[in-house]
Amino acid sequence: EDKATIEINVAVEYGMRIPEVVASVQENVKRTVEAMTGLKVDKVNVNVQNIYVPKKEQNLEKEV
Repeated sequence: EDKATIEINVAVEYGMRIPEVVASVQENVKRTVEAMTGLKVDKVNVNVQNIYVPKKEQNLEKEV
C-alpha cells in the first residue's frame, strides 16, 4: 500500500542509446515520484513505443 509500480510509454529519437535512455527515465521518475509523494517506488516499467527520426529544418527564406 505504500509502494508504487509505474508504467510509462516513451518515444526515443533514432540514434539514441535506448538502454541508457530507459535507465535515465527510470531513475528520474523514481526519484521524482518518491520526493513528491513519499511513496516507495517498487518498479518503473518503461515501454519504448516508437523510434522517431527528427525532420530536418527547412530554409523558409525567400530569395529576392
